Amino acid sequence: FDFVCIGLSIRDFANERISGIFQLALRLVCYNIRMTEEEKLRRQHFRAELETRTVKFAADVHRLIQNVRGEEFRNFRFQVGKSSTSIGANYHEANRAESVSDFIHKIGIALKEAEETVFWLRYLIDVLPELEGASEAFNECMELVKILQTIKTKTQKHITGG
Repeated sequence: FDFVCIGLSIRDFANERISGIFQLALRLVCYNIRMTEEEKLRRQHFRAELETRTVKFAADVHRLIQNVRGEEFRNFRFQVGKSSTSIGANYHEANRAESVSDFIHKIGIALKEAEETVFWLRYLIDVLPELEGASEAFNECMELVKILQTIKTKTQKHITGG
């Protein structure tokens, strides 16, 4: 990172004149200063698209579980309904986080909910393999897991300078 933007040199960091937490904060400040307007717009567009995608996924799962009837599937419908909608809700909250650590925490929750939804959809495919749309929902959920994991990992690496 180039810390010239706030009047510090790499030597200040090498001499440990600045604490670790302060170093992380400065890295983020400098990164945001250097980010171009084009990059900011690209990220905003990506966030909006992923928010829309998570809403569509939740709606698709909702429609899917309407076709799963019977008292024996009551708990399944409840669990997959909760976890699938929670992915988008937590991603939406993460995009409005109060800090980077809050962002990482909320992305982590969205990721856990996506992983839980993968479990329930895998269960559904095993129990009702003929159910139309279950494999597509499973595949989409796997994609969301990969995306959320990448966001979380890259953000963590970015703030630690890794």
